[in-house]
Amino acid sequence: MASRSRSLGHIARHFDIRDWINSLVALRFGNDRDAAIVGTSMIDRGLEAAILREFVALSKRQIEAIFEGNGPLISLSAKIKIGYALGIFAEHARDDLEKIRKVRNAFAHSIQEVSFDTPEVRDICNSISFPGQVKEIEPRIDQDWEIDTPKGKFLMAVFLYANLFLCAPETPSPSPDKPGK
Repeated sequence: MASRSRSLGHIARHFDIRDWINSLVALRFGNDRDAAIVGTSMIDRGLEAAILREFVALSKRQIEAIFEGNGPLISLSAKIKIGYALGIFAEHARDDLEKIRKVRNAFAHSIQEVSFDTPEVRDICNSISFPGQVKEIEPRIDQDWEIDTPKGKFLMAVFLYANLFLCAPETPSPSPDKPGK
């Protein structure tokens, strides 16, 4: 009997805190293409976790059927739409996430050299709102993140959103006799 091989989706969905920390370091000091692609993958994983917290308990196989292969939530675009529809985040966050997704796509699908200083990428990154909102609350944040640069703003947004999605508290499931959440 042949053993079931692991899918590529398993590799993409794997989460280990050491990998997460190493990725954060690589984002800050690595090249622009890696920062955009790996950073957005971190949001993708965090958003998946946030969506799963809103679902009923599912088996591993059921989760794979939703988030892998031809599943309905394989794409980041679908996860953003569902996350917004579930009330996981507000409209301004949805808009930021769409901008991050577009930047990732520019890096992932372009055969020409793209950087955070490419005018179209720079303009999208500069329109991401969350880092500026955080800077209003904590002005010293710029000492670590350089959010006045397109790459710094993008990376801070990636870090904030990914961690918010991963670390958000679980919402209690509704009891069967009570409607709503």
